Formats: sequence, structure tokens, C-alpha cells
Amino acid sequence: MKYGRFSLISLAASLVMSAMSLLLISPFCGSGEAFGQNTKIGFILKTMQEERYRTDKTLFTARAESLGAQILFDSSSNDELTQLRQVEKMLEEGIEVLVLQPVNTGTAGNLVKLANAKGVKVIGYDSMLQNGPLDFMVMQDSWSVGKLQGEAMLDWFKQKKGKIEGNVALIMGQPADSNAAAMSSGVLEVLKNNSGLELVAQRSHPDWSPDLARETTETLLVKF
Repeated sequence: MKYGRFSLISLAASLVMSAMSLLLISPFCGSGEAFGQNTKIGFILKTMQEERYRTDKTLFTARAESLGAQILFDSSSNDELTQLRQVEKMLEEGIEVLVLQPVNTGTAGNLVKLANAKGVKVIGYDSMLQNGPLDFMVMQDSWSVGKLQGEAMLDWFKQKKGKIEGNVALIMGQPADSNAAAMSSGVLEVLKNNSGLELVAQRSHPDWSPDLARETTETLLVKF
């Protein structure tokens, strides 16, 4: 099944409430009675740099609040230490579920363990973190996204050049990010199957910086 942006955000919010129903038992209720109303949910995005993240916040908050939840929101400005402090603060404020888009997918498992130590359930959002026992995960198929990008590139070569032949530069996102790696892998799969294309550069860009990516692109256009 394929989900659009709106559906993915709504699904994430609904899964939070499902997690409460399935995984949390209120100490004030009888045995086996789940609760979800007035649930305090921490929602942390790694950045608000792009418009899509502002949309994510708006849609997620509206959906979760419509289901009776209270949302504590923050964004981390693509800074790993900032995100750690935000998680610690939300845990102190008594969240029961944490929805987390990690800045660093390689180390964010430690944030999950911090939450678990407080009895807080964690739902990963958008970027697959490593070494963390998530309760749920909501994300796109990033490898397929990269493959679709590669296939669109092939169509461009056919339409503009009349043949699939030429130099290709792969402009990547955050180093060591699982989404960036998966999308790049999808593109590389397309390149591997088209011998007329030569990969002349493959560059990552800290913090998903559009300015750094533009500088790389301009340099490569001059060079090649």
C-alpha cells in the first residue's frame, strides 16, 4: 500500500494512539483497561528547515489532538546534542510516548533506551534509527524513492539526449543517515544497470544543507 504525505502523518498519529491502547496500561484503571485520552506525547522532528516539516507538525498535531492527546513538540535544528536535551526534557515533563525523527540514525538508539528506562514507548518516524528497540516505525520506502529518482533520470536522458549516456553526480544528504543511504542505494542500482552512465561524483552534505549541495552542484557543473 502506498501513502501520500498527509496519509503518512495521519498514520503516524493514529499509531501513537494504537500504541497507547496496545502497550500501555493505566495504573488508575482496572487490569487490562487501556487508555489513550489526554495521553502526553512528545513529538521531535530533526529540523524545521524545509516546508514539509512544518506540514508534518501541523497535520500530526491536529490528528493526535483530535484523538484526545496532548502534544509536546520540538525540533532539533539537525543537532544531535540538542535532540538529546529535548528528549531528556520531555521525559522529565512526563510524556508517555515519544515520536522521534532522529538527527543521527546511527546513535539515536541511545535516546530510545533513555525513554525505555522511563517506561516510555518510542515510535520512530521517517528515518530508521539503528540499535534501538522501537515499538513502532512509520516511514517511506527510501530505497524505492531513490530507484524512482534514477528511473526519472533515465527518462530525462532519453528525452533530452536520445540515449542513456553521460556523466552523473549523486548529490547525497546527511552522512551516515539511513534514509540518505537507502535513497542513494536505489539510485546506484539504476546506474549499475546502465553502462552508458558514468558516476563522476558522490558527495554527502552535513545537516542536509541545501547551500552546501548547491555549492557542490555548481562546482561539478564547471568541472564536468
